[in-house]
Amino acid sequence: MTDQSFNRKEHLKNVSIIESIFSDGKSFAVYPIRLIWVKSLLYKTTPTFQVAFTVPKRKFPKAVDRNRIKRQITEAYRLNKNILFSKIPPDNIHQWAMIFIYTGKKNPNYSQIEKGMVTILDRLKLGDRPGK
Repeated sequence: MTDQSFNRKEHLKNVSIIESIFSDGKSFAVYPIRLIWVKSLLYKTTPTFQVAFTVPKRKFPKAVDRNRIKRQITEAYRLNKNILFSKIPPDNIHQWAMIFIYTGKKNPNYSQIEKGMVTILDRLKLGDRPGK
């Protein structure tokens, strides 16, 4: 089992990578979360997975609500990211950059978010296509 931390190196902040995710990325959704990701070659200084979380301002105009949902999604990812690490092939030469987008219309409770996150991480195949 991997550690359950979520350190700064795992945060996706590079603007060019984020743009490439939205232009070239693959995606699928499990309510209430949509995952968009792109695969690239692994650099020695970056971790295998870099992730970002977003909540649309149009659906949640109050920053308090957006930040609460982002905290919940981040926590669900942090506690369940070992699912991803168990799927890495032994001869891995790739890195995955991912953006999780909250697509619900109401403030969720944590159990809904965690259920969606676990399902997404289970369905994600680290090859080219999502599962099922």
